[in-house]
Amino acid sequence: RYREINNFYTATVYEKGSEVVRMIRAILGPEAFRAGMDLYFERHDGEAATIEDFLKVFEDVSGRDLAQFALWYHQAGTPNLTVSSSYDASAKAFTLEI
Repeated sequence: RYREINNFYTATVYEKGSEVVRMIRAILGPEAFRAGMDLYFERHDGEAATIEDFLKVFEDVSGRDLAQFALWYHQAGTPNLTVSSSYDASAKAFTLEI
């Protein structure tokens, strides 16, 4: 069955990829993220790497299991987050929960 190639290059394709990368960086922190990116290019420069290859380098540098990302990149659409916030005026503290 033929599918129009333009269906594969929607805004969701690009937005979802960038959201997943931002989530990995937020979870691992900038140092582990940078180490993972360095290792990714060392291992896969010039290759057609998969999302599994991409996540594996971050698991290797951080020692964390990133299997939760399978839910985010295998399902349709972009990740949805639930966010709540509160402000304690006396402590001058703003709390953001994701």
